[in-house]
Amino acid sequence: LFFEYIGNILYALFIRRLSTKLLATLAAILGVLHAWFFIGNISEYDMVGVGWTIDEVNFWGGLVRMLFPFTIGMLLARTFKPCKIKGAFWICSIMLIAIFSTPYIAPENDISLNSLYEVVCIAIIFPFIVWLGACGSCEGHTSKINKWLGDISYPLYIVHYPIMYLFYAWLIENEYYTLQDCIGMALLVVVSSIT
Repeated sequence: LFFEYIGNILYALFIRRLSTKLLATLAAILGVLHAWFFIGNISEYDMVGVGWTIDEVNFWGGLVRMLFPFTIGMLLARTFKPCKIKGAFWICSIMLIAIFSTPYIAPENDISLNSLYEVVCIAIIFPFIVWLGACGSCEGHTSKINKWLGDISYPLYIVHYPIMYLFYAWLIENEYYTLQDCIGMALLVVVSSIT
C-alpha cells in the first residue's frame, strides 16, 4: 500500500510535465495494454481486480490497472470543457446503480466477457460519468451531501485499506463466508472507516 501511494505521487509528477498530446498518446497506449491484458484474460482471473500480490501477473496487471484510469483522469482534468446539465447528479447516480447491478458475465472462448464489460466501464462509461457530474450543479440538501462525500472521499480512500485488511483477517480467522455471518462487523467497518 505504501509503495502504491509513493508510485501514485511519482507518476502524477511525471504526468504533469507531459504535454496534452503526449498525455493523450500515453493514455491510448495504456488503454490498449489495459484492454489486451484484461479482455485477453492474461491473469486468468476473468476480471480487472488484479494487483494485490507481487507475483508476475499481479504486478504487471496491477500496474496497468492503476496507470490507465489514473492517466485518463489526468487527461480528462486537463481537457475538461464544462457545460450545464440539469439533473446530472441523479443521472450519474442512476447510471452507477445500473452499472454496479450488472452480474458476473461468463467467459466465451478465450475472451473474458466480464473483463470486457469492466474495461468498457473504466475506459468509457466512468470517464463520461465524471464529465457529466462535473457539468451539473446541485442546491440544497443534495449540495450538502455532495460536499460531505467529496470532503471524505480521499481520507476514506487512505484509511479503508488498513481497516479492510483487519476485517479480512477477522473473516479468515473465524471462517465466516456469508454476509449473514458478518453483517454486524461489516457495518462496523463502514462506520469506523467514515469516522
